[in-house]
Amino acid sequence: MEAPPSGPEFLPPPEPGPPPAPPPHPYQGMPPAAPLPASLPASLPASLPAPLPAPAGPAGKVVERPHPLTGIAKSWIALVGLILVVGRDVANNGWESLREFGPFAWMIAIFVVIFVGINLVRGIIEWRTTTFVADAEEFRIDRNFLSKRSSRISYAKIQSVDIQRSLAARMLGLASVHIDVGGSGGAHLEYLSRSRAEALRDQLLGRMRSLAGGSGAESPPAVPPGGAAVLGTPHPVPVPEPSPWPAPQPPSDVVVRMKASTLVLGLLVSGFLPWLLGAALFVAASVFWMGGFSIAAFGGVVFGVVGYLWSQVANHWNFAMTRTPQGLHVTRGLFTNISRSLKPDRIQSVSIRQDYLQRLTGLYRVRVTVLGFTHGEESGERADTVLPYGSWDDVQRVLGAIWPGIRLESMGLNGQPARARWLTPLGFHRHQWGMDGELFVARHGWLGHTISIVPHRRMQSIGITQGPLQRLLALATVHLHTTDGPVQVAAYHLDPRVARTLFDEQLDRARIARESGGPLR
Repeated sequence: MEAPPSGPEFLPPPEPGPPPAPPPHPYQGMPPAAPLPASLPASLPASLPAPLPAPAGPAGKVVERPHPLTGIAKSWIALVGLILVVGRDVANNGWESLREFGPFAWMIAIFVVIFVGINLVRGIIEWRTTTFVADAEEFRIDRNFLSKRSSRISYAKIQSVDIQRSLAARMLGLASVHIDVGGSGGAHLEYLSRSRAEALRDQLLGRMRSLAGGSGAESPPAVPPGGAAVLGTPHPVPVPEPSPWPAPQPPSDVVVRMKASTLVLGLLVSGFLPWLLGAALFVAASVFWMGGFSIAAFGGVVFGVVGYLWSQVANHWNFAMTRTPQGLHVTRGLFTNISRSLKPDRIQSVSIRQDYLQRLTGLYRVRVTVLGFTHGEESGERADTVLPYGSWDDVQRVLGAIWPGIRLESMGLNGQPARARWLTPLGFHRHQWGMDGELFVARHGWLGHTISIVPHRRMQSIGITQGPLQRLLALATVHLHTTDGPVQVAAYHLDPRVARTLFDEQLDRARIARESGGPLR
C-alpha cells in the first residue's frame, strides 16, 4: 500500500491575513562607504605605463589577457642561445674574437635576431589576441589571431589542472596552465603570472569539486585587477582594490618529498644497471679487444646512457606530493617545474612495483590509474607516477593520502593451488591475492615484485580466462577491470571453483560498495 501523498502542494490554504512586510534591503543598516581621500592623484604617474584596458565582454563578465611578457617567454631559446654563444667567446677572447668569423658572424647574428624577432612578434600578437573568462558560470578561452577560436570547458569535465614553469618562465615569474579534460583533449593557457596561475588552478578545482559533490555551491568569481562586478545583484557593490601581493595560502601538508640521494640511488640500482654495465663493457671491448676505437660508437653509447640518466634526474628532481584543500598536488622538475593536481576520488587502482635490484635498496615505485586521465609521456616521464622512488613508509604515506585508513599489513592473503607450480615454478610463493571490506589486493612476480590494489567500488567489470595449459591443469585466472591505465589487477592460476566463487562474490561486493557510503566513496 502506498502512503498518501504529502508535501507543500497538499497542505490546506493559509488563513487570510495582513500581507507580509517586504523583506529588508540586503544592505540596510550598513554604514556608508568611506569617502575617497582628496589626496589621490588625478592620473597615473608619468613613469608608470597605463594598464591595458580589458576587452569588452558580456555584462558582468571579467575578461582577462595573458601576461604581457608572453612574447619574451616564447622566444627565450634563441635569445639565451645567442647570449651564451656570443658571451662565451667575448669572455674568453674579447671582442676581437667576433672578427674571426668574418662575414659569417653577421649572417649568423642576423639569422638569430630574425628568429628571435619573429617569435617575439608572434608572442605579442598572441597576447593581444588571446582572452579568457573564468567565473562561476564558465571557463572560456578566445583566440582571434588568424582565425577565431573559442574554447569553452565545462567545470564538471575537468580532470586535472597543471602548472608548468620552464626556465625562462621562472626567470620572468610566469607560468602556463594546462587543463586536462580526459580523452577529449584540454586547453593550454600561456603565460600568466605565477600568483594568477595558482589562483586560477585553485578556482577551477574548487568549482569542479562543488559540481562533482552535488553541493551546488558556487565558487567565487575571478577577481580581476581593479575589482569585479557581483553577478545577480541589483545594485553595484564596491569592491576594494586587491593587494599587490599574493594572498596568503593555507599551509599544505607534505605527504612525501624525495631526496636527491634517493633519486640517484634509485636510478643507479635499478633495472637500468645491467644496461649501464653492458655499455661500459662494450666501450672497453672496443678499445682493448677489437683493436680500434670508434668515436661514433663511443659517442652513441655515452649519449644514450648519459641522456637517459640526465632526463630522469631532470624530470624527478625535487619531487614532492602535498595535500591541500584543493586535493593532492604533485610537483617535480629541475629546469621545468611541473605541478600536477590529482583528485583522489578519481584514482581507480594503484600499483606498487619493486625491481629485482631495488630489493637491495628497499625502494619502491608507485603508479596509479586515474579515471579520465591522459596516461602518456609528459616531458620524458609518465605522468601517472606518484612516487618515483621511496621506502615502504613513503608508500604507506602515499596510500594514506589517496585512500585514508588503508592498512595492507592487516589483510590476509591466499595462495595458489599446488599444481600451479608447473606454470609459476620460480614465483609460486609470490602469487597471492586477498581482500577486505574495501579493497582487493593481488601480488605477483618473480624477479620484480608487484602489488596491485583496486577498491571494490572502483571495479567496473570482472572476467575469467583459461588458457590451454590452464585447462590441462584445471586452473583459471580472474581479472578485475577498471579504467584503461598502467595498473592491471588479476589473481593468477586459481582453482576453477575458487575462481567462480570469487567472480560471483566480487560482483556483489562491488555493487554493495557503490550503493553504500564509506571512506573510499
